[in-house]
This record gives sequence, C-alpha cells and structure tokens, in this order.
Amino acid sequence: MDSLLSPGRLPVEVFQEIFFRCLPEPSNDSTHPVSWHRETLSSPENAPLLLCHVCRQWRDIALSSPNLWTTMSVNVRLGVAVPAPDLVSVWLSRSGALPLNLALYQQNESIANRIVAGQILDIFKRYTSQWGDVRFELFGPRYDRLLSTGERAGPLLKRFRLYTSHLFSKQEEKDLFAIFDHVPQLRSLHVSRIPDLDLSAGSPTPIPWQQLAHLTLEYVPAVGTALRILDMCPNLESCNMKIDTVRGSLLYDPPHLSKLRTLSINLGFESLACFLDQLIVPRLTNLTVFVRGPLEQYGWAQEQFGAFLTQSNCHISRLEIHDTGMSSSEFAACLRHPSLQTLIELVIDDTRDWTWDPFVTYEALDLLTVPSFHGRRRMHDHVGAIPHSKLYFLPFLERLTVRGNCFLSQDGTIADMVESRWKYDSEEVVRLKLVEVELPASHMEDMRRLKELQGEGLEVVLTQQY
Repeated sequence: MDSLLSPGRLPVEVFQEIFFRCLPEPSNDSTHPVSWHRETLSSPENAPLLLCHVCRQWRDIALSSPNLWTTMSVNVRLGVAVPAPDLVSVWLSRSGALPLNLALYQQNESIANRIVAGQILDIFKRYTSQWGDVRFELFGPRYDRLLSTGERAGPLLKRFRLYTSHLFSKQEEKDLFAIFDHVPQLRSLHVSRIPDLDLSAGSPTPIPWQQLAHLTLEYVPAVGTALRILDMCPNLESCNMKIDTVRGSLLYDPPHLSKLRTLSINLGFESLACFLDQLIVPRLTNLTVFVRGPLEQYGWAQEQFGAFLTQSNCHISRLEIHDTGMSSSEFAACLRHPSLQTLIELVIDDTRDWTWDPFVTYEALDLLTVPSFHGRRRMHDHVGAIPHSKLYFLPFLERLTVRGNCFLSQDGTIADMVESRWKYDSEEVVRLKLVEVELPASHMEDMRRLKELQGEGLEVVLTQQY
C-alpha cells in the first residue's frame, strides 16, 4: 500500500480522526447516534468493522481507537439478537472509558425474545459507569442478575430513555432505575413510568428533577402529580406528559417554569381546565394538546385556555391540537388570541368521531383570509357568511394542517383562504409554505384550485373524506 493513507505516512492520530469520520451517518429522522439504523453500525460493509478488513495496520489502528466503538444498537426479533451477544461484548470492550450510546429494541413479548433481550441487557449493565445515552424498548426481558452496588451509578449518563410494557416486573424495573443513585450529568429523562410514583410525586427512585431539561412521562397518576413534578423541575425546556383522569391535590401556588419552551400534554377533558389554571410558562413557544374522554361529555376549556395564555404572556409559534371537541366559536376565539398571533405552524387533528360538529367554519376561514387580497370571490359574498372584518389573524402562519371532519364551508372557500395567503404580496403577511388538509368529498372546486396552487410551488398535501 504505497498511497498517502499507507501506515507510516501519517500519524496514528490522523488515521483515528479519518476512521471516525468514516462511521455511518445518522438517519434523517434523528441526528443522535443511537437512532442510527439498527444494523448499520455492526455491518461488515461499514466502519468500523470494514476498516478491520483492509490490512493488518488498519485493523490495529481501528482496534486501538475507542471512539469507534462507543455506539451499539441491538435489535432482538424472532429470538435472535442482531448483532449477536458475543459481538456486542467484544465491541464494548474496545470502548475504553468513553461514554457509551446504547440502544436495545425488543420486537415483542415472546419467550425467546425476552431471554435474548435479557442477555444483551446483562452485557450493557456491565458498563453502567460509561452509559452516556441509552434507549431501551423492552417487553419483560429475562436477565440473570440485578445491578451490583458498584453498578448503581451513571456518572456520565446524560439521556435515559426506557419504554416498557406491563410484562416488565416491578423488581426488574426498579433494578434499572437503581442507576439513579448517582447521575450528576442527567439532563433528559424519557420513560413509560416511574416505579411506585405516588399522587404527591414521591417515589423510592431518587429522580434528580432539578437537573432535568427534557422530560417525557407516559404515565402520570393525577393532574396534581403532574403539577408537583413540574414544580420540582425549574430547568425544564421541554416536557411531554400523559396524565390519568384523577385530579389529585393541587398546589397552592402555580408552578412558574421560566425555561419551558415545548409542552405536550395528553389528558382527559375534565382535567384540562384545572391543569391550565395551575401553570405559568412565559417562554412557551410549542404547545401540543391531546384531549380524551367520552364523546357525550366532551368539551374544550376555552376560557381556561385563553387565561393560561394570557397569564403566561407567552408567544406560541407552533400549536397542535388533537380531538379537542371545540365549537366553532371557541376555535375562532383561539385564532383571535394575542398569544397565538405569532403562530408559524398550526396542526388540527380531530379524527375520533365523524359525529362531532365541524368547527373550522366560515367564521374561522374568514379570520384567516387576508382581507385586502382580491381573489376570485370574497367570503362575505357567500350566503350566510360572517360579515368580513378589517382584521386578519395569524400573520406569520407558514404551515397549516387540518385533519378530520373539521370543515363546514361552501366549496371554494378553503381555496380562497389558502390563495389569499399564498398570493398576497406584503411584508405584513408571511406566505404559506405548506397546506395539508382533509377535504369533504363534495369540495371538488377546493380540490381543483389547491392542486393549481400546488403547481405554482405551494406544498400541498390533499386527502378527501368518503
């Protein structure tokens, strides 16, 4: 090998840097190493294993470069681990003392998968002192031993993600959470549940709430519990919670989260009002709300939602709402709220039942139409339409998504609104970039005209209800 890349021509440190840059690129859906394709890193067609087959010198350099061996993603399916346990063990032994990015995905709860997933987990547990970012998706793995006293610490752990099923026993779950005895660098916690979490947010697991910047809890037993957790997390920047229907005891003083920018909540309609009443988030920019409950009792807490935005004095840039049960007047009130006039993206997804009354009506479409745009027709020309106002709302809106049985308007009215925000040329209103709508089957003119706008360069995603 007589090229510039022949060993001896360049320092070993240069080779190590070049080899590191040969590692597979992360997938498009995530830039984090543990989200790489589950079989890419361990393939002999890719670095680092590929580098070990070029020549003896390259192999020696690769094997002595710990940063090539710090990421391991294992997929367990049909009773087989890919890569195999032996390769996983050898791989991690080459990582030196560097922080590890580990992922373990178990396909389902079959006995064979549970046994093999347990074998991989046992290997990973030998390296808890090096865990830096871990993501485990488990269905009751069967492993041989619990964490030893020396393994109940993760001094390098920054992100911990654990998604489990009901098959995961409490003892096994508590065992993995024992690492929280010492996690001074932990900033991101994303878990299905916290073992033995009570209504007052107490738990035998020593969660370092005050350290957390990012939190996902897929089960919180009560609204009061959620609020108490938030009150213990002054440094939160993003939060995602699914809250049970129990109210629980509320705090005397609402939590004031001065750093929270992203909030996603999934809760019952009867819990929404008291949750919003008890929270102040002045820097919130991204808000997602999932509402659930029996259809005959459904309702949207518009008064509390408006008060929540006002008392927080926040400026939302992205709002996503699911199955809200809004009325047309409540949705129009949302569009008028001062805290939502900074919206860049609005996502509406109401798909639970076709019997709900549509709430994106003439009134809402009229509020979203730029009034000085002289399109093919004006909304106030339609019979029964709301008289056109001089104001327009959401001037910075670039992306609009409406799914479900939400529209109630004359055919062509939706296209009027979209066209007004696409063709209107003014610094006062930002042009739409994306429109994704589910149109009523009878709206043939809307369909035709939106396709014309698609041909002009607007990104349009269209589906029809049948």
